[in-house]
Amino acid sequence: MTAPALDRWGDPLPGGAVARLGTLRFRHPGRVDALAFSPDGRQLASGGSGNETVCLWEVESGRRLARLEGHREGWGVGALAYSPTGTFLACRTGRAVHLWDVTAAREIRRFQARGPLARSLAFSPGERFLAAPGATSGAHVWEVATGHLVAFFEGDSGEVLDVVFGEIDESFLTLGGDGILRLWDVERGETLESWRVPVDTEVGVGDAIVVTSVSTRPDGQAVWSAPAGGGAAVSVVRVREGRPALDLQDAGGAEFESVAFSANGKIIAASGFSGTIHLWDLPSGRMRPAGEGHVGGVDAIAFSTDGLRLAAGGSDGVLRVWDIESAETIARVALGEEISTVACSAQGGMIAVGGGSGGVRLLDSATSLPAHELESPALELARATPDMTPEPEQDGPPAVEGLALSPDRRLVAAGFAGGAIRVWEVASGGLVHDLAEPGGGPRRITLSPDGRWLASGHRIWDATSGRELLTFPEQVALVFSLAFSPDGTTLATGDVGWVRLWNAATGVLRLAIATPVREVVFALAFSPDGRVLASGSKDDVVRLWNVETGESLACLEGHEGWIRALAWSPDGRLLASGSLDGTVLLWSAERMDSSRGG
Repeated sequence: MTAPALDRWGDPLPGGAVARLGTLRFRHPGRVDALAFSPDGRQLASGGSGNETVCLWEVESGRRLARLEGHREGWGVGALAYSPTGTFLACRTGRAVHLWDVTAAREIRRFQARGPLARSLAFSPGERFLAAPGATSGAHVWEVATGHLVAFFEGDSGEVLDVVFGEIDESFLTLGGDGILRLWDVERGETLESWRVPVDTEVGVGDAIVVTSVSTRPDGQAVWSAPAGGGAAVSVVRVREGRPALDLQDAGGAEFESVAFSANGKIIAASGFSGTIHLWDLPSGRMRPAGEGHVGGVDAIAFSTDGLRLAAGGSDGVLRVWDIESAETIARVALGEEISTVACSAQGGMIAVGGGSGGVRLLDSATSLPAHELESPALELARATPDMTPEPEQDGPPAVEGLALSPDRRLVAAGFAGGAIRVWEVASGGLVHDLAEPGGGPRRITLSPDGRWLASGHRIWDATSGRELLTFPEQVALVFSLAFSPDGTTLATGDVGWVRLWNAATGVLRLAIATPVREVVFALAFSPDGRVLASGSKDDVVRLWNVETGESLACLEGHEGWIRALAWSPDGRLLASGSLDGTVLLWSAERMDSSRGG
């Protein structure tokens, strides 16, 4: 049996893939709301509300050891706790707690709560009991061996933010949203003592509070991390002193939803929406490298003209240029905003970048794309402000949803959330056309290979004059992706559960392909010979379709997040896919037959 190919980090590649740009190490598939260290500090568990998976990580290397799946209540994973010996891992999902055997990666028991549970779990020192506070009040205590609910303690006002046992099984502490610590007696079923945590700032329900150690007396200490306002600041606070003891380095704008301390107090882990797990060493506060790659989802990719490099950007606001042969970053530009789309000119030398705040930038890539030349964009276009009434929840200009460069590098076009489309002249940065289209929603756009036509999924314009050429008569309300065939005769569009092929000259629907999973089709890309169409959607799978018949040719599986971007190399030998898992996979056209599927 042939051993699987490995990426440059030593992790297996999926069948049909030849390289991974970025890494899966310490990359949880989706948002992370809960973290927990094993007692010996060698493992870290992560789970979140964006998925129903718990990942176990090797702390030293960031390598994933196991995936625990089966939390199917639809709530995601909101709290994690290892037992004192490290034998068990408890996972909270809404109204239930799942108990896993860590070594066997097998669920062995499930505890059912009386109502929604809060973001905390705690084992007693002897592993006899497991405690979980309720989301509105009180705390559950179960017997680990049997799953029997021993007691339900009431008395806290509002959400209970945290729970921790003392030195014996029979007593535990809760930290309430009202800022009061309460000491409970398990056997007697009553509160023994209570006292207010002396901190200057209010303990908010939305803050990530993790109590790592606390004595059974008011003069003891507790240490937690409280990200301020959902931002990147992480502070270690000593309860007795009521003030920050250490402010940790930020993680490039990451927003943290969960924090955890190792048992020996020497490491802090934090993660949030991006799914990337960050580690700091204490007491220095120095951040450990998270591994080269995108911190967050990859939303846009584009090959260079020679096919030797690939530009990619996403939610971390960083444009990375990757060397295909070595799978290493050769240029990195921090743009300070989410990158929603990227386009490379057909003749090379130019990269267009669109962002979440409505900015459109043109970067002169030169020939080798050195990092120092990318630090200062060769041209920055004025921020788009279409003449339209923004939606109530919109703050500032609408985000760039689509971007295209004409092959001759003369024009750059951008589509904006809400329906606006604008075309600029590259040389001057002057506005050429304002093609705002009614209907709202995301506005994906593309230019035909010869640069003559501009398509939005609902209409096609003459790119030079701005004159409307045709309207698709049968098109759906929202188009999430589109692509011209290499000869410009066919326009492919993707919506919810469908890929449609249109005659670009007449607007007549030629072929409609129902995808197996009725989810949004986020990305489309024709092969250079025009015979194959690649699609990507929310089921984490890249699918290949026969353009003439609509037959499914292959399913490329290996990503752990939605497929947000697709691009073929100019010679058609590689297909690149960008995903919310923060990586780009390069698939070999020669090996795609081995990944055939529905």
